[in-house]
Amino acid sequence: MATPLTWIEAPARALRPNRSLDVIPIHEVSNEHFVGFQFLADPCGFPSMLPQDCYVTYGPAEGTPKGFEDPGNPVVTDVFGAYQGIECFLNGGIDEFRDLARRMLEAGEHRVVDGRIVGLLGAAAATVPASASTIEGAIGILEQYLALEVPGQGYIYMGPVAATYAVSRNLLIRNIDGTLETYLGTPVIVITEPSAAGTVWASGPINLWRGPIVANEAPAWTVNQGRAIAERLYSLSIECGAWKTTFTAPAGQNPPDDPDENLTMLLGSIPSSPIPDGTDATMIVQTNVVPQNEVFLWFSVNGGPDTLAGEMTQIDTHQFVWNVVGDSTTVGDSVEVWAVSDWDSAPVESNHITIEVIA
Repeated sequence: MATPLTWIEAPARALRPNRSLDVIPIHEVSNEHFVGFQFLADPCGFPSMLPQDCYVTYGPAEGTPKGFEDPGNPVVTDVFGAYQGIECFLNGGIDEFRDLARRMLEAGEHRVVDGRIVGLLGAAAATVPASASTIEGAIGILEQYLALEVPGQGYIYMGPVAATYAVSRNLLIRNIDGTLETYLGTPVIVITEPSAAGTVWASGPINLWRGPIVANEAPAWTVNQGRAIAERLYSLSIECGAWKTTFTAPAGQNPPDDPDENLTMLLGSIPSSPIPDGTDATMIVQTNVVPQNEVFLWFSVNGGPDTLAGEMTQIDTHQFVWNVVGDSTTVGDSVEVWAVSDWDSAPVESNHITIEVIA
């Protein structure tokens, strides 16, 4: 005789980490039947230099006409939706079906949003050059476009394959909340939509409006089955333009023959500069190969003598928690920080970062 099983509630399932919905600003809408929005966004231009006059000695020639920015046309958003239907025998009640449909929609709605993002990015302009030989080059090209075209927060988009390459090359920082950003502070949106493979995008500000989940029942009583469906509406906007580039995926390769020439180190800081007086900074040192010896953290205050801040012997990612204020610094100080590792007695330095101490 078979041993009867005990029916229990399913264990809670964690959401996928680093979804697009974890990075994009989301505006919750109370009306489940909204029909899109329009708004007049701030202009995407940059200030111009003043012409020379009584007080200005450098700039365009005196008498140069001043230009005025046209706010442009309002941003208009369309509406799209996602749904999740459930059908099964009525062994748990219709309320359970509605809850299950709602949970499945919440767990997977990012795939629908990702698809719409890729649709909007389909009109992105190709960068010049249109492709890069490495993922480093692709990210650098897009960072340059954001710096020249967007007077505000821009975003970079890539698929899981490209993001994995970028992380393996120590090009991205993983924040405490699990999201990714470049070393220049640009948020990275990892898109799970399959057609995102092979292309990396950048855009100006992106915003998502999201309505409440509406769950309804649709029972089929004649066959003793229950049905429930959960639906939700969304609307997306991208401002100031979008750009795209491609990169060549790296081929498999053996470890470097000469580590002295191939060891690279990248240094990050959480929080980034400037930091308030009394704040602890976490220094993150990333290496592309395993360091042979210890990694040492150094700092210099206002260009003064170098000071050893600490050492670590762990591999891959090294975190130093170091109080950049206190006895050694005061408000207004500028602290330069870097890391050094010995590989077979050949010192290799990280990039140098500067942290400003404010009140």
